[in-house]
This record gives sequence, C-alpha cells and structure tokens, in this order.
Amino acid sequence: MTKKENKKICKELPFLIPRNRFTDKIPDDYDYSYTELDDECPKGWDKLKINFYREIKPILEKENYLDKYRIIQSKEKFGTWRLYTNGIPKNIYEEYEEIFNKYEKLSSHTCIFCGNENAKMTYCGWIFPCCKNCWESDKHLNNVPYEEATKDDDLL
Repeated sequence: MTKKENKKICKELPFLIPRNRFTDKIPDDYDYSYTELDDECPKGWDKLKINFYREIKPILEKENYLDKYRIIQSKEKFGTWRLYTNGIPKNIYEEYEEIFNKYEKLSSHTCIFCGNENAKMTYCGWIFPCCKNCWESDKHLNNVPYEEATKDDDLL
C-alpha cells in the first residue's frame, strides 16, 4: 500500500500504526511507509484482515479500547491466520473471539497469493490455502497436480 493509503487506514484503525513493543510509542521517524498490516501473513489475506479489523472496531469502541488494542503478531500457521494481541477486555472477549473464529475459518479457504475466497487447503510439504489458478501459474507449486495437493481439503 502507498503512504497515502496507509495513512487513511491508520486513521480509520489506529491500532495499525506500529508502536514500540516495550514503550508503546510510535517511532519518531514513522512516515506511514508501513503498518501492522505488513506482517508475517501472505498478501492474499490483506483484505480478510482489514475486514476483520473493521468488524471488531465497534466492539473495541464500545469498551473504549480502540486506542489501547495492540497487534503483537499476525501470521500464517498450518494454513490459517493466527493473531496475537495485548488482550481483550472481558466484557467484549466472547464477541471478539466469535468474530475472530469466523475470520480464522475464512482464512483456511482464502488463497494466500491472490485472496480468492474459494481456495482449497494444499498439502504438499507446506500446508496453505491456494486457488487452482495460482497453483497452476506458479512453477514451484505445479510439480504436483492441484487435485492431488488438495485431496484432503475436506478434513477441515
């Protein structure tokens, strides 16, 4: 994303502004060239993550926690989204957890490369959701047929 786009999304979702993990301060030289969206997650999940953050915003505001919510780590693991935060107030925890569980499940069927929401989980050394188009267009992946790599997708 551009600096202008980052600034806009950070204004909407202030917890996407990177902060020092120990002092909670925004770096003095912060220029919106990156955000907490620039994490260990594949780019295909950016839209999914933004939708999640927009969906939790009202419950964070309800608890006056929007400016206190911090993302510690966001990553892909075993083909689904993992999100670690500084915690959620008890009053909104169940609602927050329900929303996150929905997006974690969505991540298991969202292509990590292009964001196609009809991806299948692939099992070929690394477990990750991938759509057939991305699988077949990537020369590193297509040494195994898509149907073979996704044969156990119904296990999820």
